[in-house]
Amino acid sequence: MTKTPGLRSRDHNSLSLPKYVTTRSGVVFDPGETTWNYIDGVEHVNIDFGCIQELSPVLMYALKRVTIWYAEHGSPTTVSAYADHAIRFFEGVLKKHGLIVEVTSAHLSADRERYRMKVGRDDSFLSTAVFFRKWVKLNLPGLSTDALKWIKEAKFQKSKGSRAITTLCPLKGPLTDVERESFLDALSAAYAHGTIDMESYVLTWLFVLFGARPIQYALMKVSDFQVIHSREGERYQLRIPLAKGRAAKWREEFLEVDIIPDLAELFNDYAHHVMLSMEGKLPDVSLAPMFPCLSEHSFFPGYEYHSQAEDLGLKVKRVVASLDVLSERTGKVIAMNPRRFRYTVGTNCIREGIGPEATARRLGQRWASSVKPYIQLARLFELGKRIDIAVAAELGRLAQLCKATLIKDDESKDPDTTRHIVNPEIDPSMKAPMGSCGSDSFCAFNKPIACYTCPLFRAWLDGPHEAVFAYLSADREKKIAAKCSPRIIAGNDRTLGAVAQVIMNCREEYARRARK
Repeated sequence: MTKTPGLRSRDHNSLSLPKYVTTRSGVVFDPGETTWNYIDGVEHVNIDFGCIQELSPVLMYALKRVTIWYAEHGSPTTVSAYADHAIRFFEGVLKKHGLIVEVTSAHLSADRERYRMKVGRDDSFLSTAVFFRKWVKLNLPGLSTDALKWIKEAKFQKSKGSRAITTLCPLKGPLTDVERESFLDALSAAYAHGTIDMESYVLTWLFVLFGARPIQYALMKVSDFQVIHSREGERYQLRIPLAKGRAAKWREEFLEVDIIPDLAELFNDYAHHVMLSMEGKLPDVSLAPMFPCLSEHSFFPGYEYHSQAEDLGLKVKRVVASLDVLSERTGKVIAMNPRRFRYTVGTNCIREGIGPEATARRLGQRWASSVKPYIQLARLFELGKRIDIAVAAELGRLAQLCKATLIKDDESKDPDTTRHIVNPEIDPSMKAPMGSCGSDSFCAFNKPIACYTCPLFRAWLDGPHEAVFAYLSADREKKIAAKCSPRIIAGNDRTLGAVAQVIMNCREEYARRARK
C-alpha cells in the first residue's frame, strides 16, 4: 500500500472495523456485513457494499470507516446520501480502471467532470467531495499525495438552489396565491367526490399549511393533535416534531402551531378514525402514528406502525399529480411537490411581515440565516393598484378559475328566488341577481365572492358582473391604501379572475348576437 505523507498509518494498520456500531438514535448494527440494512426511527437505511466487492481491503476499510462516522453523528438520510455517492464513485472507478490501491486526483477529477457534463455544475459531486474531506479529517489511508492535495485545494461551483425561490420560478418555486387556492379547491373537491381518501386529504393539507418535511409528518402521533382548555375557551394545537440538525433522539423537540376550528374538526375526526383502526394492535392507541403503515415489516421501537418518510412524500406526490391544477402563469398543469409547498410557506411568512427568526422557526430551521432567500423576496411584493379586466380575464382563462355555467336566456333561469345570488353592497335594490345556485344545500360561503369559483353557480348573461368586479377592485385598492399585507390584498384575486372571465364570456355572447 502506498503511504500518504502526513497520515498516521499505524492508527489503521489492522484494518479492523468495530464489532458493532451505534447510530445517533441508538440503532446497533454490524459494520462487517456486506449490506447495512436497518430501520432508524421512520427511515429505512439500506447501504449495499456488495456492488464494489472488488475494492481493495484498504479502500473498503476506509470507505466503511467514513460511513460509520456519518452513521454515528448524522441522520439516516445523511448517511444514506453520502454512502450512495461514495459507492457510485467507486463503481465508476472500478468499471473504468479495474482494481486500484489508492484514490488519485485523476479519479476525482474524472468523476467531477462526469457530473458537470450531466448538469453543468458541481452540485451532485459536492456530496462525494464532502465525503472525501471527511476521509482526510479521519486520517484514513487510501488517498494518494496528489488526491490529498486536490481535496484540500479544489474549489466548487455551487448552484444557487435558492434561485427558484428568489425568482419566484413558475416551475420550481413558491406557488402564487391563485395557484395555492386553486390547488386547495381541487383537493377539497377530490375528497368530496371520494377520489382521494381521508388520510391523503389530511396529509396533503398538512404539507400545504406548514411546509414541513416528510420525515416530520412520519414522526407524528395522533396525540400531537391537542385541544387546549383555558379561560378564553378552547383552542386547537398541532405539535410537529422537529427533525433536521436537532436532538439525537426523535421527537424531543416540536413546533407547536395553532389551527382554526374548521380544520381542527377535520383533524379530530381523522385522529379518532386512526385510533379506531389501531385498536388491538397497540396497547395505547393514543400513541398510534398519525399516518400508520399496516403492512407487516420491522419497526423501530416506539414507532410501531409508523409510515416511512419516503412513502409519505410519494403519497402526496401521487395526490397532487392526480388533480391536474392549472397555473395562471404558464397555462399548464402545475408541477407540485412537497418542496414547493415548503417554499410557499416560507415565502408567505415573509409576505406577512414575519421576521427571519420566526420564519426559520416555522420551517424547522435552526438558524435565521437559513431563510435568507425568503428575506430577499420582500422587495418583490409591491402590488399594482389596479387589475385590468382584460388582464384578470386572461389569468382566469389560463388557470381556468371560473367554474360557473353561463345562462344565456331567460327561459333557462331558475325561477326559485331562494336560489338567486344577490348582494346589497353590489345592488342595493336586490333586484339584479348575478345568477343562481344549482344546489338546495345550505352554503356558508360569502355570496357572491365564493360563487364565481364554484361549479354549482349559474351566472346569468344579464347579471351585474361588472359591478361585482368594480366592487372587488375597489376593496382591493382600499386594502392597498391601508397598507395591508400582500396576502390580504390578494385574497380575492382568484375571484377577480373568475368574474373577469364571466364578463368576457358575456361580451363575446353579445358580440355573437350582434353579428347575426
